[in-house]
Amino acid sequence: MTRDNKAWTVAVVIWLAGAGRLGQIRAPDRGKRFYEESGARLSELAGNWVVCRLTGAVSFDRVVGYCEANGQDLGRAMVREGWAKHAPDFSSSYAKEERVARANNLGIWSTR
Repeated sequence: MTRDNKAWTVAVVIWLAGAGRLGQIRAPDRGKRFYEESGARLSELAGNWVVCRLTGAVSFDRVVGYCEANGQDLGRAMVREGWAKHAPDFSSSYAKEERVARANNLGIWSTR
């Protein structure tokens, strides 16, 4: 196993323990509306194999990173499907995806 593989393995273990945060997004917190649905969708998107790149930043006592699964950016997918908000204090990279999700009443933007 290379050093990079160890770092990725550690990142995934941290995420599974709930100590990680996907960069540039804000998903519903525990106990908030749509928390369960958002978490379930992230699990579906992640599948069995996730590759994470840690940024070195810490937010709310959690390490921040960008994760991909099956060739897609998990943060972007969550925002695009309406299960998370983009975090403008990190970047505006996912702002377009959020506008589309809002306009289509997807996920957390739904009226249900």
